[in-house]
Amino acid sequence: VDVVFSTDPPPPDTTPPTVSTVLPAIGATGVVTGSTVRATFSEIMNAATITTSSVTLRNAANQLVPAGVSYDSVTRMAILAPSSSLASQTIYTATIKGGASGVQDTAGNALAADFIWSFTTGTPPDQGPGGPILIIAGDTDRFGRYYAEILRTEGFNAFAVSTMSSVTAATLATYDVVFLDVIA
Repeated sequence: VDVVFSTDPPPPDTTPPTVSTVLPAIGATGVVTGSTVRATFSEIMNAATITTSSVTLRNAANQLVPAGVSYDSVTRMAILAPSSSLASQTIYTATIKGGASGVQDTAGNALAADFIWSFTTGTPPDQGPGGPILIIAGDTDRFGRYYAEILRTEGFNAFAVSTMSSVTAATLATYDVVFLDVIA
C-alpha cells in the first residue's frame, strides 16, 4: 500500500440536510396525546438554528401549540415537547422551516424547503367515545378515571368521562348510568 499525502483541503460541504424520519409518522392516527414530536436529520445540525420559530406544531385551527424545542446532536434529532397534552381526536401539523431563515447543518447549509407533515391524535386511554354510561371523576383526583380502564377491560367502550365541576343537570339527563367517584 502506498501512502499518499495531500495538502489540499477537503472540498466544502454544500449538501443541504434532509429530514430522514419523523415521529409521529406522516399521516399517523391514534397518536397518544402526551407525545412529543421528533425529526431526525441526515446530518448533524447547527443547534442554534433549531428553535421554537423553526420547528413548530399547529392545531386544526392553525393555532401555534406552545412547546419547547431542543436538539440532540448524538441522534441528530429535533424534539418538540408541547407544554401540555394535545387535544384528543385532533389533526396536528408539524413544520420544520427550510430556507435561509430555517434550520441549517453545521456547514451553514439550510434545509432546502419547509418539511411539513400531519398526524391525528387518538382518544385518551381514560376517555371513551361517549354512550349511555358517564363516569364522574373528581376535579383533582387522578384515580377516578381508573373506572374507565375497568369498563374497557370488561368490554364496555360506550362511555364518557367528565369532571365533577363540568357536570350539570342537563348533562346527567343524557346518560342512562352514572358512576360517581367518591372523594374522601
